[in-house]
Amino acid sequence: MDSSFPNIPLSKDNFINCNWEEVVNNSEERTCNHYSRLFWLKSQEAEQQGNTQLQVTLAVLSGITSPTLKSESTEQPFYYMDFISDISNEYLAVLKEWVSEIFDYELQGRIADIIWIRNRDYRMAQIAIDSYLEAAKLLDNPERWTLSVERIERAIRLAYQANQKTHKDKVITYIESVLDKYNGEDLSFLSAKLMELLQEFKKGDPLKYASISEKAARRAETEHNWHKARNYWEIAIGWHRKNQNANQERSASLSYAETYVKEAEDKINQTSPSCLAASHFLIKAIEALTNIGGNQTRIQQIHTTLLDYQQKSTTELQSFSQQIDISDIAGQVMQQVKGKELHEALFTLAFLFKSPSVSQIKQQTQEIITTSISRSIFPPVYINETGKIIGQNPSLEDEMYTTAIRYQQIQVQAVIEPARYQINLEHYIKISDFYEIVTNNPFVPRGREEIYARGLHAGLTGDFLIAAHLLIPQIEHSLRCLVKRRGNITSWLDKGIQDEYIMSVLFDKHEADLQAIFGEDIAFDLIGLLNRKGFGSNLRNLMAHGLISLNGFYTPLVVYLWWLTLHLCYLPIVSNRESSQENE
Repeated sequence: MDSSFPNIPLSKDNFINCNWEEVVNNSEERTCNHYSRLFWLKSQEAEQQGNTQLQVTLAVLSGITSPTLKSESTEQPFYYMDFISDISNEYLAVLKEWVSEIFDYELQGRIADIIWIRNRDYRMAQIAIDSYLEAAKLLDNPERWTLSVERIERAIRLAYQANQKTHKDKVITYIESVLDKYNGEDLSFLSAKLMELLQEFKKGDPLKYASISEKAARRAETEHNWHKARNYWEIAIGWHRKNQNANQERSASLSYAETYVKEAEDKINQTSPSCLAASHFLIKAIEALTNIGGNQTRIQQIHTTLLDYQQKSTTELQSFSQQIDISDIAGQVMQQVKGKELHEALFTLAFLFKSPSVSQIKQQTQEIITTSISRSIFPPVYINETGKIIGQNPSLEDEMYTTAIRYQQIQVQAVIEPARYQINLEHYIKISDFYEIVTNNPFVPRGREEIYARGLHAGLTGDFLIAAHLLIPQIEHSLRCLVKRRGNITSWLDKGIQDEYIMSVLFDKHEADLQAIFGEDIAFDLIGLLNRKGFGSNLRNLMAHGLISLNGFYTPLVVYLWWLTLHLCYLPIVSNRESSQENE
């Protein structure tokens, strides 16, 4: 709600008589997002008529209905929740008087939910749960399944948060009735999401739902919808585990792993074959089979194919970097990701360009030093955001990191930000969308998938404060794990205490290993971004010591690091797999 509106007294009658029914009945869709704009237009009409009380009443309703539901979060169930604290206690009291008389379940649920969030009124939680379920029934549509499922998910999270046993049972019963209705034959992810909710809250018949999950997984495979197939196989694994059926769990796990191989085959057989994409999926297949255990013959078969694809994929990396016409780079970038399924768009963004060539950076830096007269008179001095000198009299290598920063800044402004904007424009993005990327990923250590998913999600949606704090420490751990995979020791013993190498020591001692894993260019990018003091970005150390201000987390260098993390998650990495298997 706009805080510029006068805080004039409102009564229950103001809301009853504001003609809100017209908005609800004329809305194209019975959702708060549609209501909000209509309420705002009505508010503007009232302002033009000089009816301030009606204007504010409608503006309050517009503010209440404007935030998008974020059902996967219990504590932050809406995007942009500042509006909740902006509503005065007086207005909340009036809304509480009115809420039980609202016939529209969507509006009733939203208002009751907001009162619950502010005042922890359990009666309001009960009304909200009931209303969300009724709204879900009205929005039940397998083709637009998210609208219904979001309200079901909010209902169950609210029931457990408020600890309302009767309402917990009511939501579970409704979920099971929907699953019975579709029997795993819905065309998208409706049944998958509902079964995930049952598993999360430890409900549901594992034998019954394992059968439904496997049926849906096999159907998705016939459709070559591999993301959907993996989702259902993963759910089936959970049901078998709950039922303590180890044989069935292993069988479903193997089927899950093989979907990566089948998707790789699709990438090779498509009209424009992509060895790069195929390599990405074969890597994930190897990781999945390794985690299952006892599949060395199959792993070796896939590994042989992978090495062939990786050799061929090097030319693809070059072609990606040459796709974009510099004369209209932002527009070209947006066209590259426009109209694509989310994962396809993210994959495209990850390879729209690559880390700058170290040899080219060196050549450019030498030319700058040679042709700059002022440098011989006034040697460069580098200062931080507080004005303190952090570097002077740089060497050629120091200057190369500064040249790389300029390249990174240009790529953020010309490529990453336009692509990120277009993807956000076309997709409603959830943290769970990134599970597919980070699961069975050799760059993402086991047990760290959720952290990476949250960090990548935060960056894509523009919260680089969160993205940096989540991703930078995890990148350090990932690099350490990859170096270990090559048979190296990444810790030292000091007076009986065994400590892991900090990043600076890791880079000093194992730069050659990182170059072997990622190539010289990416290794140079990582060192400059994370650890090079004075002339590089040094983000890891600056963040660890609290030397980055709030605005500092929204600079191009942090955005570039987020993109590089996405790139590394998609980049096919084989780090001495045979040595890794021996260690295991």
